[in-house]
Amino acid sequence: MNKKCCVYYFIIATLVYIILFGHYRIEAIDDAWSLSFVWNFANHIVTDPVFLRSGTSPIVFGQTHSLVYSTILNFVGWSRSNAHGVSLLLTIVSVFLWGKILFLPDWSKKNIFILMFIALLLAPSLGAANPPRPEALCFLLLSAGLLSFMKRRFFVAVLLACLATETHPMGIISFVYYLAFALSDFSRSEWKRAFLWGIPASLLGVAYFIIINNASFSVILETVQWGRQFAPSPFGTFSEYFIHRAYH
Repeated sequence: MNKKCCVYYFIIATLVYIILFGHYRIEAIDDAWSLSFVWNFANHIVTDPVFLRSGTSPIVFGQTHSLVYSTILNFVGWSRSNAHGVSLLLTIVSVFLWGKILFLPDWSKKNIFILMFIALLLAPSLGAANPPRPEALCFLLLSAGLLSFMKRRFFVAVLLACLATETHPMGIISFVYYLAFALSDFSRSEWKRAFLWGIPASLLGVAYFIIINNASFSVILETVQWGRQFAPSPFGTFSEYFIHRAYH
């Protein structure tokens, strides 16, 4: 693939995002509730984990998303367009991280560039890049975590996976990626190193989860059990996302 083709692909992707910015799923209800959640977090209007409720159980995920977005929006200004811009930037960085991930197994530069170009134009990327929902940040944390794991930076990788899971329940997929890579590429000594570094990182991640959500461990377990269909089931929140509604 010559440089001219790369330039053409870059122009096409750029034009698509420029044209769709502010017009993709216009007036989506997610804009309102996502920014309301972030605003309440930033202004301490809500200081406990019952801002959004699911049946009789509070939702305690998503505080990392609120922390990151509110910090940036306090600096650049609170507006729908600025919030979309944050999601756009996070998504583009995530796709480039996947380029670095694919470079590690010695993929050709041509194949990596084609995959990155296609990924930018897929509906999941466009969907994450426009609304101020937590998916874009979760995608970034998940991507950075996998890259760290492949480089054997186990403590950082597990901690990023915990942050991704707090940001959005789909972040728990990070551990599936880690396991798949470990099964295909790890020696016995690397398995031991992964566990030795992963355990303290997991404990730190759980502590962070509890602190940022201002919730007791029992409240978190209650939330995970109930999910969003107001019916208790084992790991209800996760089964709701991944099985019942098949969002991801």
